[in-house]
Amino acid sequence: MITNIIYYLYNIRIDYLRYINDKYVFSYNNDIYLFKEVFVPEEYLQFIIRSNDLFHVVIKGKNNRYITVYRDKRYILMKVKIRENRFVLFDDFYKMKNYIVQTTYFSSFNWLELWKRKIDQIEDYVSHHSFDIYILSIINYFIGLGELSINILNSLNQNEIIPLSYAHKRMNFNCDLYSYYDASNIIIDHYTRDIGEYIKDLIIKNKFNNKVINFSVFSYLDRILLISRIIFPSYFFDLFDKFILEKKDFNNLDKYIINIDKYDEAILSILNFIK
Repeated sequence: MITNIIYYLYNIRIDYLRYINDKYVFSYNNDIYLFKEVFVPEEYLQFIIRSNDLFHVVIKGKNNRYITVYRDKRYILMKVKIRENRFVLFDDFYKMKNYIVQTTYFSSFNWLELWKRKIDQIEDYVSHHSFDIYILSIINYFIGLGELSINILNSLNQNEIIPLSYAHKRMNFNCDLYSYYDASNIIIDHYTRDIGEYIKDLIIKNKFNNKVINFSVFSYLDRILLISRIIFPSYFFDLFDKFILEKKDFNNLDKYIINIDKYDEAILSILNFIK
């Protein structure tokens, strides 16, 4: 049982816990704790923890390390710092802008190369397989969005300085603060990464309206990065990878695709609002 693992690793005895969004939640000595399996290196977690006190407090185990191991699985225990859990809001994303970890030149900014590589991989796959013309048109539409995102990014000067702060591997509109301030979910990137993914998820779930985001606070650099992020169809590329890995029939791809007309309409409304 998980309660026995927690007692073994941390000498904390509990009677009741809940499993919520990939983690176990329990109360101990009037504090809320989160316990979960992790896949990040100890050294990276140490870097995130010592950089600031923004995230939940990670508790060291009996091995005096932040990551503890039990039967070849790696875990962390966190004491929650917030008083009340809720879904993330725009202000939560925006305040990350103030936590600058490092800077990089645009010429070294990894979005561009990662996106180019993703498009090249799909184009290479398509060139070696046959597709129904309708399915091929869907693939080409999303490749076109990816190329548009790259072109927007390329409008920046190669010597533009990009400030990097804290973001998340994946962001969706129903992310809560327990997950948001989980140090094991953090990556170093420009803060608009989370906002762009958040907006895209709202669009995909048909829940987006322009009133959700205060676009007036963005600098020119922020706007370019945000627009490119919103337009880049990470949702589709994830889906394409899943079809390959699970050997699914691509003739059924259209059943998993969002309404392209509504997607276009939402993106255009954002572009008109943000320009």
